[in-house]
Amino acid sequence: MPCNDTTSSITVEINKDDELVDYQYEKISCGKAIGERGDYLNFCLGKKIEQIADIPFQEALKKCNIENSEGEFLLYLEWKALRELLRQYLGMERDSDSDRYKIAEITADEDRTSVEMIIRPPDEMPPIISCGEMKH
Repeated sequence: MPCNDTTSSITVEINKDDELVDYQYEKISCGKAIGERGDYLNFCLGKKIEQIADIPFQEALKKCNIENSEGEFLLYLEWKALRELLRQYLGMERDSDSDRYKIAEITADEDRTSVEMIIRPPDEMPPIISCGEMKH
């Protein structure tokens, strides 16, 4: 799969009290994390998943103290992925643009539940620069 494929996945770990334990949000093609994996995860850890599913983006943005448009965009992708996974898992009303988000697998034991979602790219996107071509 080429690196410029933007199909991604999010895997969420939930404890027996329906609290968020962890999540990983990454590109499927190369396994590279999307976003910084820090502030928003830390803000959500230990919260009830129903509460997280209702967090407005503006609140997430404020809590994470993002200072540039790229960071804001990456936070939006992370927020949206987590929100869609939790809303579908809980049977809550989905956002109007949620057709690209599909739960792929749910596994559980007596202490934890793991939920994986696959996120397809939008039908129309601007040209994508692959990770290997980006200058850091």
